[in-house]
Order: sequence, then C-alpha cells, then structure tokens
Amino acid sequence: GERKFYLPIWGYVGDYPIHVQSTMNIGVHEMNVDINYNLHVYGHMFLHMDSETKEYDAIHFEPVNQDDPFVNGAPEHWTEEQKRKFKEWVNK
Repeated sequence: GERKFYLPIWGYVGDYPIHVQSTMNIGVHEMNVDINYNLHVYGHMFLHMDSETKEYDAIHFEPVNQDDPFVNGAPEHWTEEQKRKFKEWVNK
C-alpha cells in the first residue's frame, strides 16, 4: 500500500518506541547511525465492529445478505446489468 506501514492485524493503536542503530560504519565517512523515535499508530488495517478508530482503519469488510445484497441500496453508478451479475455471484 504505497508508503504505508501496516502492523499485525490486531496490533495496538498508540505509540511504539523505535530504536535504529547501525552495526558497522556506513559510507566513505564511516558514519554511525543511532536513532530513537516513536511511531504513532492511529488506526487498524482492518475495520472491526468495536473499532474506536473507524475513520482511520484501512479496509472495511461487511457481510452480504444473499437474499437481499442491496439492503441499503445499490451503488448509484451501477447499471442494472452490474446489479444482476452481482446478485448471481453472491448466490453461487
């Protein structure tokens, strides 16, 4: 996903302390790297029904009712043919 960093599925929202340190000298000037910082996690990869960060969660899964897959209405831009094909696919 672009330059996004995803934690394990049920990782915690909050700050994670990160420490990066080189194990040998780097480059012509033989530099060493020793960096401490916090990685702030503000959402989950998957939205779940109890999520407190719904606006930031990346992927939203929602069950589909096979008897009425468009309970809240079909997307406005879908054609009748697309609706028919989707209903067929759901009921396979």
